[in-house]
Amino acid sequence: MKNVIFLTVLAASVLNACHKPSQPHYTINASLKAAFDFQPGTYWIYKDSISGEVDSFAVQTSESGTSTNSSGGYSMDQIFIYIQEYFPSSGTSDYKEWEYSFFGDEIDLLYYGSNITETNYAPFINFPFQNPLTYETYAHEVGNIIDSSYVDNIYDSYSLLGNTFLNVAVVNHALIYLTAINYSDVFYICPNIGIIKMKLNHPLDSINRVWELQRWNVVM
Repeated sequence: MKNVIFLTVLAASVLNACHKPSQPHYTINASLKAAFDFQPGTYWIYKDSISGEVDSFAVQTSESGTSTNSSGGYSMDQIFIYIQEYFPSSGTSDYKEWEYSFFGDEIDLLYYGSNITETNYAPFINFPFQNPLTYETYAHEVGNIIDSSYVDNIYDSYSLLGNTFLNVAVVNHALIYLTAINYSDVFYICPNIGIIKMKLNHPLDSINRVWELQRWNVVM
């Protein structure tokens, strides 16, 4: 009987030693996914209130998957939405690329196609937005580089070009190297619509635009 008990305890110890605790897994906030998971067929038409130029932004692909953070010991679901910006008014097929990425309750935004390679607005903003308004500010400095972002305002409703949009957050992003501004941008973002207005100031790329949403088609 003692041998049986010993073998049973030994087996349990071996099994317990071989069993690794499961790592945390983070899913995407359901309300974020419901409000911003744009699919191919989605497009936005903007007009620059400074130059009068019209550009179109269209979702090309939407990808989802799971990644593992080995150093942090967790895994998370992610969604990547790839968008192309076209320049129909220029008469060329040139385009630039934008990318949304979602995980947890965070929205990140990337912009490609500039002289500074890419602009990474991360974290861009969380969803649901905080209301009543709570200022969320981050700023970090590496050497002579200062990267900052903050939520400037949250509107219950916001009017633009005769349209009324509900629950609009205004987000500021800036990157300063030494005393030179790489970019200083402001975005107005709305659930189930996307970005309805963006002020882009990129001196290194000679970009100074105020894109305002003219019309759109959203596929979720």
